[in-house]
Amino acid sequence: MTKILVQPYHFSSKPAWVSMTSESILEELIDTLYTYASFDIASKSTSYYLLHNPLPAKLLKEKYAIDFIIEGAVSVSEGQLMISSRLLSTESDSILLRSKYTFNEVELASVLEKIAQEICQKITNDQDTPLPQSAKVSLSKSEEYYLKGLYHWNRYTHQELRTAIKYFKNAIQHDENFAQAYAAISDCYCVIGVMGFEIPNTAFQAAKSYTQKALRLNNKRSEVFASAALIDMYLDRDYDQAKVNLSQALLLNKASLKTHHIFAMYYLHTQDLASAEKHALFNIKQAPLHIPHFDMIAKIYLYKKEFKKGLNYVKKALLIDPTSIEMKELEGHFNLHLGNYEQAIECYQLCKANNPNNPLYYSNLAYVFSKSNYRLDGIQITEDMHQLEQAKKKSSTYHYAQSIIHLGQLNYTGFFKHINLAMAQGLGMFVGEIICNPIYNEIRKDKRFQALLAKLHLNLAQEPSSRSKLPASSLTLFTKTKERFTLDPQYLAYIESQGNYSKIYWFDQKILKNVLLRVPLSGLEKQLSNLAYIRRCHKSYIININEPLTISGNTKGYFFESNYFPIRIPISRSKANWFINEFKK
Repeated sequence: MTKILVQPYHFSSKPAWVSMTSESILEELIDTLYTYASFDIASKSTSYYLLHNPLPAKLLKEKYAIDFIIEGAVSVSEGQLMISSRLLSTESDSILLRSKYTFNEVELASVLEKIAQEICQKITNDQDTPLPQSAKVSLSKSEEYYLKGLYHWNRYTHQELRTAIKYFKNAIQHDENFAQAYAAISDCYCVIGVMGFEIPNTAFQAAKSYTQKALRLNNKRSEVFASAALIDMYLDRDYDQAKVNLSQALLLNKASLKTHHIFAMYYLHTQDLASAEKHALFNIKQAPLHIPHFDMIAKIYLYKKEFKKGLNYVKKALLIDPTSIEMKELEGHFNLHLGNYEQAIECYQLCKANNPNNPLYYSNLAYVFSKSNYRLDGIQITEDMHQLEQAKKKSSTYHYAQSIIHLGQLNYTGFFKHINLAMAQGLGMFVGEIICNPIYNEIRKDKRFQALLAKLHLNLAQEPSSRSKLPASSLTLFTKTKERFTLDPQYLAYIESQGNYSKIYWFDQKILKNVLLRVPLSGLEKQLSNLAYIRRCHKSYIININEPLTISGNTKGYFFESNYFPIRIPISRSKANWFINEFKK
């Protein structure tokens, strides 16, 4: 696919009355280009990196596979704005198109639309640089919105994730069967929950509903299974199922950067840092200017205590995007572990100044103040944190920040109190941290730490689940009313007939739950008939034979038993031989 690099437009002068910025023009032009052709457009971080680290055109082609460059400038004369643009070919190192427009600021969007249209027409019609057929096909409205959503999704801030959700929902409005858009919304809600931008459990439940919809629409896309794996890890805490879904995603698309990224997250949770490193380095090689991949590899080296190696990746990332606060925070973490408290304090103060509403930036400072014997400064920064809105709401992020402060003060009772409160709200970000980050080494021998791991289903010594795992799927059961019930059928335990009603028992986050639906058992049997592992075993029961079951009884009566079921499930005499033979295999 043809790849375009849009360079930030230069302002020759910028009076106070001009509100637009170089960044706003860059973002608007990228968004507009997406609406005209299916080009691959370099990310904003790549644009700024190459602005500060320029390369000859042919090297851009060789190193980053960039085919065309768009650059320009904005000038002001007699109250009028003028924007000039150039389209360059990296293949021939020549200018293919020049344009100039005079406009008022309110006309910026329409002017950029004209520029984008001219550029796309020039590239498409240029016989010297023919495009692949896919680039000549106009995008549908749903695809336009989807690509715009992906652009904002890659920014990873709360505001950008919410903007991405808006675009993905617009895509669904134009195509209600667009499975990738549902999966993308799920990913947005997962990150919102992991980072504690909103109430985590609520965000994860929203993510789960969108993943289920994506699976119903298209279970042949790798993105959908990767999204399901995020739900497995952060909502259900089912790491065995997460690995099954990630393996299915890679089977469908071995080059999926999203799947490799989530696989790295999975291995952090299961403390296999070598495997996490392998997946993260794959992504760095495939997308060498993408900041989230640097964030992942740097954290892995932090957890492996390879601090200088990790700091080197952080510095590379800051060359790509000097404004990345996430990288600046990681720079502080590495300096903290290297004993460079002065540099760590400077990094954390910069993060706090950039986002004074994030409790974690206060807790980072309080922690390093404790370690460097600035007790009064630690007390003051903690008091400042308590004035934040998140502190007043007792958010999950606030409790996590408070736990870090107590850890620095060696107040382990306070640490466990607040980390459990953060966990109760479903905060996901601390899970990988608490089992891998070296700052938690001092409390890992505490019995309360082992109890915390048990709540997170992270006891490494626990026996593996005896139930076979299948890739995620989604099934909607219909009733005699407008009511519908959606679940992953592999988690169905059994169904009990109650006249014209049926009671469904299923596992949700490893807890057996039930719901009564107005539909006879025979109706559900027909709806489940294509699932070989769901069987009618009795006139009053349907059962999932993939569950860890044993058969008890004799010729007078056989039963299914499970340590996870509250009752024994009867087996009809006419069906007993089939089930007994099946379980002998």
